[in-house]
Amino acid sequence: MVDTTKKYSVTLPENLAEDARTQSGGAGLSAYVTQAVRRQLQHDRLAELVEVLEAENGQVNDGRKSEVRDEMRRALEEQGVTPSKTNKHRSTGQEDAA
Repeated sequence: MVDTTKKYSVTLPENLAEDARTQSGGAGLSAYVTQAVRRQLQHDRLAELVEVLEAENGQVNDGRKSEVRDEMRRALEEQGVTPSKTNKHRSTGQEDAA
């Protein structure tokens, strides 16, 4: 299935836009921004799901969250992916696994 596209005008800080353009390489800025927005939407939807599940089942304790982060980090490392040390979760200040 091919997504139809539509042109939008988006204002970004110049340094952010230039960094994104550099990182995009041959794929181009639009493709890079598309992937970034797609990832953010997935993240937002997962956060909404967690909120619903916690409302139904109770909040997950910090110890379990830490265990899951460690498991995710190990799985990524086994796959040869280096987890970022600077990616902090916005609501907890805890590091994300990727």
